[in-house]
Amino acid sequence: MSQCPGKDEARVEIMAVALEREQQLLLALHSLLRTVLIHDDSNRQAVECAGNFVDAVSTLCGEDDEELTLQLSNGRFFLGDEKILQSKNTAALIQLMIEYFEKRQLSGVTFFHDINETNHNDILAFARMVNRAGEEKDPSSWLKNKIHEKDFFWVQLFEPIQEAGDLEAEGEGQDDISDGETRRDRARKAYSYGLANLKEVARKLGSGQRAGISKSVRLVQNLVNLLNDDEPVLLGLSTLRIYDDDTYSHSINVALLSMCIGKRIGLSRGALEKLGLSALFHDLGKVSIPSAITKKPAKLTNRENSIMQTHPLHSVRQIVMLRAPHSRKAQLVLPAFEHHMKFDLTGYPKASNWYPSLFGRIITIADVFDAITTPRIYRKTCLSPDRALGYMIQLSGNDFDPILLKVFINMLGFYPPGTLVELSTGELGLVIDTPPGNHLSGLPRVQILVPDQKNGYRKGEKINLAEQSSDSGNSLREITNTAHPAAYNIQPAQYLI
Repeated sequence: MSQCPGKDEARVEIMAVALEREQQLLLALHSLLRTVLIHDDSNRQAVECAGNFVDAVSTLCGEDDEELTLQLSNGRFFLGDEKILQSKNTAALIQLMIEYFEKRQLSGVTFFHDINETNHNDILAFARMVNRAGEEKDPSSWLKNKIHEKDFFWVQLFEPIQEAGDLEAEGEGQDDISDGETRRDRARKAYSYGLANLKEVARKLGSGQRAGISKSVRLVQNLVNLLNDDEPVLLGLSTLRIYDDDTYSHSINVALLSMCIGKRIGLSRGALEKLGLSALFHDLGKVSIPSAITKKPAKLTNRENSIMQTHPLHSVRQIVMLRAPHSRKAQLVLPAFEHHMKFDLTGYPKASNWYPSLFGRIITIADVFDAITTPRIYRKTCLSPDRALGYMIQLSGNDFDPILLKVFINMLGFYPPGTLVELSTGELGLVIDTPPGNHLSGLPRVQILVPDQKNGYRKGEKINLAEQSSDSGNSLREITNTAHPAAYNIQPAQYLI
């Protein structure tokens, strides 16, 4: 088993000075890592070290900060954005920990406030894993996989957020296919992570506990990275329909669509993150609505509908209860309150002399589009994406901001990604996107779906419906009808990302 390296171990052990809280965290972590090398989980000293470490993290997190990141950058430790100061009494400790992190290729570690709910055995197991990582060929990746395997929800390795330019530089020399596959894999993982995270937040709020949002913040930051890399990947991801988790998948889809609109109107990275987080939590109030109403397989009565219409107010209350800085929560409450208000204020909650915020108007569009294109327990039929846009156009200026709706339609095209089309050749195709040169004609690119031997479909060729015959000048294939993929038991995201 690898030891915590360094030549000044003795000095670290006999430090009898009053350390700053930030330095106490490093000392508690160092003591924990060394103690598990020589003691098992039942040892009193090991249990005390685990408790001291949890106390150090909790003290620095405070009541409202939901995470604490210990980051190593340019040979110095930082807590968040604040540098940990060195003194003659702490220099040896800090140097030991720098060498320890560097040997394991760790840029940093983020601890979440949920560490308070963790038993000491898991803390000790984590410390043993970090020590063991020093023996692995790819220590950082090994440790990341182990944390995921153990489902340690209270910790994750810190990875500096990369801007689009950095990601492009990383991709130099790689072929487009492998790069595309990498982005698609990242998108799928982000979606799965988002579902798990939203369920955890809802579970805690539903049981009266306070839930942190740091994982949600990190998720949205990663989605913004993906958006800057490849908008079509995120649009394809938004076609994912998980019928057993429709509330959670709906929230993620609304966040994806909202951020895509935000990028189209030129929002900054910071604004996109705020918009995405607002959209992610816009329906949080549904945890306060009885499941007999939210999951009723029939039309709601007038009384039940009135109860359902209180969920925006409940969303505000639940957001206020989140464990997060007040400034962060203040950014989330308004869009959640407004998302059913409608542009002309004929929706709910009722308000007069009110002008919905930009984020509220964006989320309204994304929310309705995803809702009417998704089968629900109380409504098995739904609109195909192209027909959904047609329906929404009729309500422009009433339910929806007409300018933002136009941006949304231009973004998706006449036939949005995920629309199932029947072609004049008898083939079925799934709309991928509308290339820039095709926007005037509205003719999209299509993924042909070929029936397989298992009553399903496999990918055929990709075609551009704007292509014309060199002899007649007519289109080689024409759209004869559109349908919702659910009618054919097709999950669009399976073919689009």
